[in-house]
Amino acid sequence: MSSQLCPPDLHAVLERANTARRQTWDVLLALAWALPKSNSSSVSDLLDEAEDELKESKAVLQELKEAKKAVPAPAVARGTLGDEDDKELQENAKEVGKVAKELEEQKEQAKQCQKWLQIGHGVTLGLMVLCGFVLSLDAVRTALGMAEDSHLLLALGTVAVSCQVAAQALGTSQRHLGDTAREHRDTTQRLRDRARRVATARDNARVAAAARGDIASALRSLSEVTEWLRMLVAAVNEDLETEATPGQEFSEAERKLKDILVALEKASGRHSEGMAEELKELSKPLLKSLVYVVDALGKVATTVAGPEGDVLLKGSQGSLHDALELFTENLKATLRLSADTALGKTLAKARTTAGATRASVTSAANAWKDSVTKVVEEWNKLVRKATELLSDCKVAAAMGGTVDTKDLQEKVDRWTESVQNLVTETWRLPVATDKEKAAAALEEYRDEVGAAKDNTLVALQAMEEAVVATSQVKAATQAAERAAVALGPLKALVTACVKVIEMFQELSCTVGDIQATLEGTKGEYPTKLALAEQLWRASEKLVNCHLNDIIGDIEELLPKGPGDPGGLSGHTVAEKCQEAIKDIPKLLPRQ
Repeated sequence: MSSQLCPPDLHAVLERANTARRQTWDVLLALAWALPKSNSSSVSDLLDEAEDELKESKAVLQELKEAKKAVPAPAVARGTLGDEDDKELQENAKEVGKVAKELEEQKEQAKQCQKWLQIGHGVTLGLMVLCGFVLSLDAVRTALGMAEDSHLLLALGTVAVSCQVAAQALGTSQRHLGDTAREHRDTTQRLRDRARRVATARDNARVAAAARGDIASALRSLSEVTEWLRMLVAAVNEDLETEATPGQEFSEAERKLKDILVALEKASGRHSEGMAEELKELSKPLLKSLVYVVDALGKVATTVAGPEGDVLLKGSQGSLHDALELFTENLKATLRLSADTALGKTLAKARTTAGATRASVTSAANAWKDSVTKVVEEWNKLVRKATELLSDCKVAAAMGGTVDTKDLQEKVDRWTESVQNLVTETWRLPVATDKEKAAAALEEYRDEVGAAKDNTLVALQAMEEAVVATSQVKAATQAAERAAVALGPLKALVTACVKVIEMFQELSCTVGDIQATLEGTKGEYPTKLALAEQLWRASEKLVNCHLNDIIGDIEELLPKGPGDPGGLSGHTVAEKCQEAIKDIPKLLPRQ
């Protein structure tokens, strides 16, 4: 079954991803080592190789994403069946099977009893013939002191008729007992099959979660080194297009390289001095708000992590894990957008370009305001997605039901009573003294046993339906409980996203002040503009040095669960978020 859940070439794709990661890393190191030499020719050659490797890595990343799409989410692989209790179903099957065995034993006893009755009937007929011959002799009757009209033959005839009727009745009972036992065996098999399907569905969820976890790990490691190489290549291209002073030919690339080293070593970099109080008051809350969103997402992932934590959702969301993975992808894209603005790029270039004009910087500030507006729009989309996810989880949390144990017990009792009644009716054999009464007695017996059999089968079906219905209600209740525990963390995620929007709206106002400042100053780099540049760089460092790594943990934690041997847990994510918050003052220029 697991082979049907995973793409047949998944192992090969993971191998290609591992190879691509090593090759990308080798190219990144080669390019990094070449930068201090400031040899544009050698760097250009390595740059071509790096761009080719980037294309290869992106192609493998796309393969990994397609493979991940092909593997169903744990809740989808599990379905509603996987939430049922296979052990309880096996126990119910065991009880029904026990009754089937008892009915088979009753049938065997009836068969043995019928055999002895048939023997008794034969013996009685033989005695009647013998006695009839013997008693026909006058000398024998005289010797025995018996009259010619003795009741012995009449008594033997009654016994013969009774044995025959009872034997015929037991033949009917055997058929009814056999049919009832067969129905019980079929019910037993259906319940066992359902239990096996439940166990298989649960195993499927674990297989799907493991496969998605392996793909998430491969995606994380390859996308991380690919992003670092992309950042370095972009910085080198920017440096090559810029006329720089000797010795600073690759200043932007070296700055990016420092960020990469910080991301690798989790070390803090050094920053320039000087910060105006006005922007300082905005910078820390804005950067913290980004961390709080990631922290809130981590709490949601921790709550529902692992194959048992996923929940089926109504509508197009598929499952909770699917929706969270999509939200995480959108969050990563939005964070990259937040740290990659037009103003920052233009200022970075203007710093090293001789003769940069105030007009070009003013134009960049205008473009940056548009960028900030776009960022706000993207965060608004995230809020809508988080709100939709919260709403879908509320619907899922309300899908649980109440288990009617009283109704189930009543049907089990009725079934047990009907089985006992069938056995009782089986052994309430008809008694007939003559052939005229035998047919009526036998017909009455057959009607009573047949009715008892029908009642037993009806009660058996009702009991089986009640067992399955109870199992389904328990499964729905369990899924609803899983959805319910996610509601609190999801509400916190929505709140955190709204807070980010408020921060960026305030930043938008600050950018408006920068535009006004530029119109009234003659300097190339007004103080507020420089401070805005510092905030942009701090945001970029926060995303590259902390948030990307934390989100990678979340992406691996979600399918694998906190108990995975890899050691990831919600505690780890929370600790890293606290570390990121503590590191924010180091990312910002000192007062």
